[in-house]
Amino acid sequence: MLRIRSPLKGGVAGKLTTALHQGWPNSELIANDDLWEDIKEQEVPNAFFGLGDMNFYKVVQLHQNRQPYIFIDTPYWRRRGSQISDREALWRICVGSIHVNKVTDNLDNRRTPGWSYKPWRTDDRSHVLVAESSPTINAFIGEPHWKDYARKDLQPTRWPLLWREKPRHGRKSGPEFAHIPLQEHFEKAQFVYTSCSIVGVEAILNGIPVVCHALSAAAPVASLDVKHIHKPDREDWFKTLQYHQFTMDEMANGTAYNILKNLYVGKYPDLF
Repeated sequence: MLRIRSPLKGGVAGKLTTALHQGWPNSELIANDDLWEDIKEQEVPNAFFGLGDMNFYKVVQLHQNRQPYIFIDTPYWRRRGSQISDREALWRICVGSIHVNKVTDNLDNRRTPGWSYKPWRTDDRSHVLVAESSPTINAFIGEPHWKDYARKDLQPTRWPLLWREKPRHGRKSGPEFAHIPLQEHFEKAQFVYTSCSIVGVEAILNGIPVVCHALSAAAPVASLDVKHIHKPDREDWFKTLQYHQFTMDEMANGTAYNILKNLYVGKYPDLF
């Protein structure tokens, strides 16, 4: 049994949780304010969209207790926007984490046709691009004062820092609200420094090394400290991310369920 929590405000989050319910056997769809049992005694695993509403506190507890949960949020690429509709967009589904930060080896490429990434850069650039995550994410990883931590951690570097705030407009966020296009900042980046921003994934796809937190989706092919910048092979990582991103229709028709069950039923049998 999976208890899928539908956000009270509905919208695209409501559509996504409904689609997941349609394609996930033995699941129930409930309002996000219902049936909040003591998370330590959780008898039925939960699925969440984002960290809004009450989700933050519940997901933190589940994560710290290493209890199973499903987490849905914006994707690593092909995000909805003016050119991509809700149904055409991809959405990430994570199992037991808010990001896909473990690589599965030897996946086939049937979910990556037409997608690629650039070779690692070999030339020097002018700055370290510091890409901020949201305060919510920094609190989730236990670094509520992440900017202060970042300044201290980056003191030994010889490149000046170029700070990029998370693009926001009111309560909404996303690249469409950025004052400076990301690619313009990428042109100057010797490497990218972030906690868990998806900018880290985009940088690696563009051949730019990354230093990030271990929870980040970039972590398997990035560095965890500024003293050791890595440029590893990215093929298995790239395929793993795509195996955790689905359209709304793929959630509704059971594709997401079948793929994730194949990957996780051994570790999290109660989810399936």
